[in-house]
Amino acid sequence: MKGGARPGSGRKPANFDYNRARKLKQEGFTYVEIANRFGVTLGAIQWFFKKENKRNQLERMESVRESDRRSVEATQPKAKEIN
Repeated sequence: MKGGARPGSGRKPANFDYNRARKLKQEGFTYVEIANRFGVTLGAIQWFFKKENKRNQLERMESVRESDRRSVEATQPKAKEIN
C-alpha cells in the first residue's frame, strides 16, 4: 500500500512466504494456524487469500472469454478476399 507524500511512507506489506501459505491452505490449515505459523496477523492472511481468489476468478473469466472467442471464430464463415 502506498500513502503519504514522503517516499516509502504508508503501511508495509506483511512479509511471509506466499507459496508456502498456499500449500498450507491446500493441506487444510486454517487462516489462524497459517497466521500463527508465519507470525503475521489474521487480517494479513485473509487479505492475501481474498486477493488470490479475485486473481483466480479473473484468470478463469479471461480463459472463458478466450475460448468463447475461439469458438465464435471457428463457426463464422471466412470472408472472401477481393483482389
